[in-house]
Amino acid sequence: MQEFKPFKEGKVREVYDNGDSLIIVATDRISAFDNILKNKITDKGAILTQMSKFWFEFTKDVVPNHMLSVDVKDMPEFFQQERFDGNSMMCKKLEMLPIECIVRGYITGSGWASYKENGTVCGIRLPEGLVESDKLPEPIYTPSTKAELGDHDENISFEQSVEVLEKIYPGKGEDYATQIKDCTIALYKKCAEYALSKGIIIADTKFEFGLDENGNIVIADEMLTPDSSRFWPAEGYEPGHGQPSFDKQFARDWLKANPDNDWTLPQEIVDETPVGKLYERIKQQEQEYIYETTFTAPDADILVVDDNAVNRKVLRNLLKDTRMRIDEADSGEECLKKIVNTKYDLIFMDHMMPGMDGIETLHAFPQQEGNLNLETPVIALTANAVTGAKEMFLENGFNDFFSKPIVYHKLEKTIKKYLPKNKMIEGTVMQSQ
Repeated sequence: MQEFKPFKEGKVREVYDNGDSLIIVATDRISAFDNILKNKITDKGAILTQMSKFWFEFTKDVVPNHMLSVDVKDMPEFFQQERFDGNSMMCKKLEMLPIECIVRGYITGSGWASYKENGTVCGIRLPEGLVESDKLPEPIYTPSTKAELGDHDENISFEQSVEVLEKIYPGKGEDYATQIKDCTIALYKKCAEYALSKGIIIADTKFEFGLDENGNIVIADEMLTPDSSRFWPAEGYEPGHGQPSFDKQFARDWLKANPDNDWTLPQEIVDETPVGKLYERIKQQEQEYIYETTFTAPDADILVVDDNAVNRKVLRNLLKDTRMRIDEADSGEECLKKIVNTKYDLIFMDHMMPGMDGIETLHAFPQQEGNLNLETPVIALTANAVTGAKEMFLENGFNDFFSKPIVYHKLEKTIKKYLPKNKMIEGTVMQSQ
């Protein structure tokens, strides 16, 4: 078996030369303030690799990416050892551009500190009156130079990024700088919108790009992981203070509060990381999906409108013991066709859908000729349960709203509130899981 040694080691990744490709291994190391901490986070590398895989696939229509495979069976025998399984990605070789492409959709971290001082972030003047964690009117692009290991990245302006690239690629600096800026903004907008529909705010992130053999821009390295991004839960989001996070901000906060840290986190901090608490969270979620159905309604008709087939399946499975008749629509347009054919007792409507969203669909109900459901209660489904969401949905004609992820006892309570009493048969049916 041929042995491989990394020819390059970053703060948290190792890069191996595989001839016509590279193999990037995400380790369990964690970095902060451009330093590698002495702790390791179990399974961190595997989780981050799978996150990058998802986002590369999700955005391949925006810009090509360097991913070839994350299956170690596609890699040399050396990488088929257990320590490489799940945390390794085989990638195209690229000529990397020396620019960190940072995009900020919310004001936080060093950007907030700078704004408090002079009203700017990386030289970009922002509107007056912003508070910490505010969403910016538009995402801003704040590139930096890519530092060597142990050095600090340096924020630069867009114009300076043009100069950096022009020195390396005479006559093409402005073109390359503009392309990576445009790609960065487009990627952030697409991914932030999707993440928000799943209950996650992407406050900011960074991307790295390279050139393929034909000089085309390709996104590389990692994508939208906790090492490169700030993730906040949408539920409970409230500007005016810092937000709880799903990233490594917990490590930065502890290190700043304990300057004599020797770049070592105490074990209790490590255990509180999203990865460190993964097993406990999974067990807790399993308990939430053990439930008792306390009624049946075999004559009730429910319509579930959601573009996500998994979400529709979850609702159907949760409600199977109620014996209700459950119909599905995968879009607002399909919903409008169904409401003229069937009288439903209750409609669950997803808010964020391509084409017509939930609000637009509900507003079209009165104009739908032959609509049998003008008086049917309609419940909004949303992953973006921010402050004021309920008032917003009520103002737009919904009877109520329900926050994802769906937990059965809350779902049953909502259904029993709106379902006609003469269609419910009370009594515990069974325990389901």
